[in-house]
Amino acid sequence: MKDQNYYYPNNNNMQQQNYYYGGMNTNQKEEWRNAHYPDDIEMGQPESLEYNVQTRLGFIRKVFGILSAQMILTTILCVISVSSTSFSHFQKSHPEIFIISIVVSIISMILLTCFRSISRSVPINYIMLFIFTLAEAYIVSSICGMTSPRLVIMAAAMTCAITCGLTIYAWTTKTDFTVMNSILFICSLVMLLFGIFLMFTKIKILHIIYSSLGVLLYSVYLIYDIQLLIGNKENALDIDDYIYASAMLYIDIINMFLHILNLLKQISE
Repeated sequence: MKDQNYYYPNNNNMQQQNYYYGGMNTNQKEEWRNAHYPDDIEMGQPESLEYNVQTRLGFIRKVFGILSAQMILTTILCVISVSSTSFSHFQKSHPEIFIISIVVSIISMILLTCFRSISRSVPINYIMLFIFTLAEAYIVSSICGMTSPRLVIMAAAMTCAITCGLTIYAWTTKTDFTVMNSILFICSLVMLLFGIFLMFTKIKILHIIYSSLGVLLYSVYLIYDIQLLIGNKENALDIDDYIYASAMLYIDIINMFLHILNLLKQISE
C-alpha cells in the first residue's frame, strides 16, 4: 500500500521544468539563474541549479540500480524453479515456506513503507529490502514453478515491454499522475475486496476481468511512481527515499507480471 507520507509537495515546478535549460542560450541561462538564485550568485554558487539536477539524476540512477539487482535475484529464482524439477518439487511439497514468505513479505513491506526511520537507516534499509525481495522472489518463483514455462516466458516478455513503454511515457508526458494518489488508493482497496471475493469462486470470466484490471492498475501505479522518482511534477520523492522508491517500483512490476501470468493462464485453459 502506498504511503502518502513519503511524498512532499514540489513547490519548485518552474525550477524543475527548466532543469535542462530547454531552448536557452548562454545569456538566457545566466539571466534565469540571476532571477531565481540571487543569493547563490552573491555567495559565489551560480551552479546550484546544475547541482540539483545532478543530485536528482544520481538519485534516479541509484534507484534503478537497486531495482535491477532486485529483478536479477527474482529472475534467477524463477529460472531455477522453472528449469529444475527437484527445486519445483521442493516448493510444492513445502507450502509452509510459501506461507512464511508471504508473511515476511508483508511485514517487511510495512516496515519499509510506513517507517521512514527504517527505510533511511543504512544498513538496516538494505537488509530489510533484501529480505523483502527474497521473500517476494520465492513467492513469484513458486507460482512460476506451477505454471507452464511457455506462459512464464510470455508473461515476462510482455511485462518487460509494458514496463519499458510506460517508463518512456512517464518520463516524457506532460500529464501529472502524481496528483492521483487518492484515486489509486481507492482503486487498490476495491481490487483487494475483489480479490478476496474471487478466492471463493472459480468463475473464469471474473478472474479474467480481475487480472485485466490488475494490469491496468499497476501500469498506472508504475507511471505514478516513476514520476515521483523523476521529481518534475507537483509531487516528488525525497532523494533519501531510494529504498522506498525501488521497493515501490519492484512491487509495481512484480504485481503486473503476476496479473499478466494469471490472465494468460485463464485464457489458455
